[in-house]
Amino acid sequence: MKILITGAYGMLGSDLREALISHELILTGSKDLDITDQNKVIQFISEKSPDIVINAAAYTAVDNCETHYNDAYAVNALGPKYLAIACKNNNIPLIHISTDYVFEGNKKSPLVEGDTIGPRTV
Repeated sequence: MKILITGAYGMLGSDLREALISHELILTGSKDLDITDQNKVIQFISEKSPDIVINAAAYTAVDNCETHYNDAYAVNALGPKYLAIACKNNNIPLIHISTDYVFEGNKKSPLVEGDTIGPRTV
């Protein structure tokens, strides 16, 4: 299986590379694929034609997100949107891995995907 991993050189991406070593991997970091550029994302995915895309790219400097709102929004919101559009256009499944910071943080039981979001910070 040919798997595109965005954010492949971060902490999560490194773990994914190791776990998926038996597959054909297309590895990208921000210098290889700017997920905030919709046209580049669409072109890249169309050209590489992966069987699946795993998005591990993220603006992870939580404190900096408060002062660099536009950058954080571009990477954490627009980037996944552009990946989703490109994947939909090419009938490719997309796995987006997020953080629990999108939730309020007061739930006493384990979080599930359908829980209501309500981040307390940017």
